[in-house]
Amino acid sequence: MQQEISVSLGDVFRFLRRGFLLALLLAALGAGLAYVLSGLREPLYRAETTLLITRGDLNLGAFSAPVIVAPPLDASAYATAAESSEVIEEALVALGAETVTPQQVQGVRNRTAALPRESAAARDSSQLILQVEEGSAEGSAALANALARSLIEWDLLRAENALAQSIAQLDRSIANTQAEIARLQAEGAPPDQIGRLQNRLNNQLANRDEAEANIGTATSRLSVIQAAVPPLRPVSPRPPLDAVIAGFLGFVLGYGILLLRNLLDTRLRSVEDLEAVSGLPILAEFAKSPKKTRRLPREASGYLRTNLLLATPKVHPKVILVTSPHHGEGKSSVAISLAESFTRANYRTLLVDADLRKPVIAREYNLDDKRHMPLRTHLENPHGSYEAAHVGVNLAQTLDIIPTFRAAPSPTELLSLGFPSCLESWQQDYDVIVIDSAPLLDVADTLTIAPLCTGTVLVASLQETDPQALTDAVELLQRSGVRIFGIAATFVPRGTGARARAASYRYAYEGELQDDPLVVAPLPPPTAAQPVKARSRPS
Repeated sequence: MQQEISVSLGDVFRFLRRGFLLALLLAALGAGLAYVLSGLREPLYRAETTLLITRGDLNLGAFSAPVIVAPPLDASAYATAAESSEVIEEALVALGAETVTPQQVQGVRNRTAALPRESAAARDSSQLILQVEEGSAEGSAALANALARSLIEWDLLRAENALAQSIAQLDRSIANTQAEIARLQAEGAPPDQIGRLQNRLNNQLANRDEAEANIGTATSRLSVIQAAVPPLRPVSPRPPLDAVIAGFLGFVLGYGILLLRNLLDTRLRSVEDLEAVSGLPILAEFAKSPKKTRRLPREASGYLRTNLLLATPKVHPKVILVTSPHHGEGKSSVAISLAESFTRANYRTLLVDADLRKPVIAREYNLDDKRHMPLRTHLENPHGSYEAAHVGVNLAQTLDIIPTFRAAPSPTELLSLGFPSCLESWQQDYDVIVIDSAPLLDVADTLTIAPLCTGTVLVASLQETDPQALTDAVELLQRSGVRIFGIAATFVPRGTGARARAASYRYAYEGELQDDPLVVAPLPPPTAAQPVKARSRPS
């Protein structure tokens, strides 16, 4: 059986309304706890230094000495260098640390962020922002500036190393040229050939002298354009902001818990769920009664009776079987209330307690097993003449009952052998026969007699019924060829849906119920030995 799951706007509003108090409570608790804990944390200050990265040639003027710089690097490469162990160690030493441990270096690295900032307009330059977080405002600014200076020194050392490599390369070239001149002189080479090599050697020596002279002029491509200053307020903790975030998360968590609960809870929560899972119409809704009674609201029973009459306009007599997937779902209460409703409508009605496992109707009406024959006797001798128990439902109408006082042995066999003949006999005397049968999924009793009836009312409790059990019960009846009139919903919370509001029926009718109480005392048996056919109470 396929189920179509749809969520309406009303379902969403009901979900939001149902979880609002929980979400609000968790939001308040989360906000308060976050505010307190945030206030207990040590403050953390953030300072930042901005560096300019020049990628082009450093031209200091037409008459200035040449500037020695390292090869240009991308801003991201400088960002990586800023978080390197070498740069961090030099910064810590500059701040007075005598020894630097790897743990200290890692701690600074965790509190440092190097953020490159490229500019499309300035192709020859970019920026690098060093952000440092420390427990004091002065400490954060000092460490940020120390890291900037250490990074500049690292870049300057890179330039000096590049110049030293150039000098070493010139030395190798000079040595090679001198060796070549000596070889040519030994071989007696022409003077012009030796002269050309001598000119090359002179140029190489001049270049080397110039490079040595520029060793002290090496400079960095980095420069500080905005030094770090002690921040005025900490970046964390921020109790108000933390409280707002925690409150929001608590609010979301409240609805998350409710949603998870709904997903894990397989119970049916509305009559719409019953209708969707079973694929059957809802014949009536019986609100959960505040009192421990099997007397369901009279108008809800009348609603069920009317729907059954509309479903069987040409059937006479009507044999209505009432069952449920399992025990405890209110089937006996529905059967009793339905039988009394037909009786009040002047139908000759017989209520049969065919639950031979856990009967309750005899106890509900205070019937005496010494005065009335149980259903078991009818089934064992279906052709015998037995008198039903007569119970007045009000001052004018009488309901006939065939009770069951205690569990019977081999109930399935009893029903299969004797029930068809008994039912044929009862149909001659009554307009409506209501049968309270055993739960469908617990035992096979109901499947024995259900095909003999006009149809079945399946009782499902919003408090107890499992969706899978309801589906199994419907499929079992359908496979057996049993007509299912629909669902009688029990334990429906008041105010959940239009039908449930109509099913409570408290307005005006409560006064009628109080003025017209149920008469439950059994009437004396009639003087005639024949079964009573007229069900109006004698005056």
